[in-house]
Amino acid sequence: MTLDEYRKINKKAIPKNSSTNSILSLEEYHEIAKNNPSKRSKYGAKPKEVDGIKFHSTWEADRYSELKTLVRIGEIENLCLQVKYELHVNEELICNYIADFVYVDGNGERIVEDAKGVKTPEYKLKKKLMKAIYDIDIYESYRKK
Repeated sequence: MTLDEYRKINKKAIPKNSSTNSILSLEEYHEIAKNNPSKRSKYGAKPKEVDGIKFHSTWEADRYSELKTLVRIGEIENLCLQVKYELHVNEELICNYIADFVYVDGNGERIVEDAKGVKTPEYKLKKKLMKAIYDIDIYESYRKK
């Protein structure tokens, strides 16, 4: 199959080097993509950095700032970010759930929190697995409108 036939079938242009008109190598493509982060994320989330930590969305970053304030005034403690839970069923690893935040509230209860924008089907399944396997209810925080 020729390159033109491939393009007609897929109706997508294969990335080319503008100076040589040759197909880009995978390394060249990733370098260009890394230096041109203009592509919008699937759900419109915009990455943001706070305290040198990169967050997937501005809401997650803002929630981190709120939680840091709560730690500072003593309302919560032991704030952890991106805590990984392995979700096993019948001793087989099905998937992992990564909590945005885990902390202990003023009542001594451990809170597993997800800063939500969109509840994807994958997230809904992982939430149910967290409840079934660990008996953990995930607290979902949303941006106030």
